[in-house]
Amino acid sequence: MPHCIIEYSTKLADITSAETLVNTVHQAAIDSLLFKPEHIKTRSIAYQTFRLGDHHTHFLHVTVRLHQGRTLEQKKRLNNLIVERLCTTLPLFDITITAETVEMNTATYAKTTLA
Repeated sequence: MPHCIIEYSTKLADITSAETLVNTVHQAAIDSLLFKPEHIKTRSIAYQTFRLGDHHTHFLHVTVRLHQGRTLEQKKRLNNLIVERLCTTLPLFDITITAETVEMNTATYAKTTLA
């Protein structure tokens, strides 16, 4: 665990690739030292149609869904690390970047792996 879900404006592809976004967020989750690397899952969703309340053209939002048990400080540090990495390693501009952690209820989480 966690699931890192990257939502972004489709036009962001003019600046960087979905693969680069996924790799950047995934590496930030690894570097946080909060998770075993083999447990991190990262994916992206591009939005063609959206409206922003501010003056920016692009948006990038990362939701980190994780099981309960991390402290508030750990979650804040993770969010800040993700935002920092996106800001400093990618050629982004005219964009709003946000990140949040969402705790999943471990008791109601179901998982299976089929081979």
